[in-house]
Amino acid sequence: MTSDVVLRFAEYMFGKWDLEIVKKENSWLMNFIGWFLQLIRVMKKKTFMERYTTTMFGKVYLNFELGNLEQRSWASQMALIAHESEHRRQCTLGPSWWWRLEYLFSKKKRALYEMWAYGTSIKITYNLTGYIIDSYNYAQKLEDYGLIKYVKSAEKYYEHVIANLHNDTYDSQVDIDAKQWIKDEMLSYA
Repeated sequence: MTSDVVLRFAEYMFGKWDLEIVKKENSWLMNFIGWFLQLIRVMKKKTFMERYTTTMFGKVYLNFELGNLEQRSWASQMALIAHESEHRRQCTLGPSWWWRLEYLFSKKKRALYEMWAYGTSIKITYNLTGYIIDSYNYAQKLEDYGLIKYVKSAEKYYEHVIANLHNDTYDSQVDIDAKQWIKDEMLSYA
């Protein structure tokens, strides 16, 4: 895979879900949120700015250069693109302000939204590489979101996702779009 494929996938998915890419480090909003998270002792601002991609208000705040394969693998970048697109899809299921409030103030809803988005990441990683992600290690990611209580539930959900990798019944529209794009792209190489 080349960086061109990653960039075309981002253009397709972010275009379909009306998302714009912004460099996280250049955003006053992300810097403020990072400062606030540090103030309330959720995490250090540096951690928020350097480790996490954030999707808000129709923007994907990236902390790396999309397509740069030295910073992140192509499969990791494409799974992230689908993950963030899934958050945008979730936001369209009702008033977007309500989704943001639930995400910020309800640990249960935040856990569900992240589980669904990481479920998308699992599916896309598998479709790209054939690699099945370890559900236990993936579930541990919820600890970073202050969701330790939901790690076991996430592990069970990811086991369900993995058991159904060949069954499209549980796919969101993002999963369907991403998988079709990948299939079409792979056919163009044949």
